[in-house]
Amino acid sequence: DTITLAAGTYTLSIDNGGSLSDEQEGDLNVSESLTIIGSAGPTLTVIDGGQIDRIFSITGDVVTISGVTLQNGQSSIGDGGAIIAEGTLVIEDSIIRNNRTDGFGGAISFSGVNSGGMLQI
Repeated sequence: DTITLAAGTYTLSIDNGGSLSDEQEGDLNVSESLTIIGSAGPTLTVIDGGQIDRIFSITGDVVTISGVTLQNGQSSIGDGGAIIAEGTLVIEDSIIRNNRTDGFGGAISFSGVNSGGMLQI
């Protein structure tokens, strides 16, 4: 599946309610392979966490994010300010800025399939 985002700022508006796993609140949950494309490029297509939660929780097999800015993600519980991910994550032609966490990986906390470890950025 592919989601193409037009130019604009897309801001998360539902707080996570203090839950790491509630799929009805907070971050955007991706549980299958997915491609997200900012059609106008990263300076004009922004996904903003609104400092209420991380932006993405990814468990899909292969997730590609391209042509977007990911900003103002904030995780006060768990790792990954912008993204927490498992599987295969591809980020192309994108900007990741102003994301925070009380855990590890202010931008990204990643546990890849067969990686033998974690990557935190």
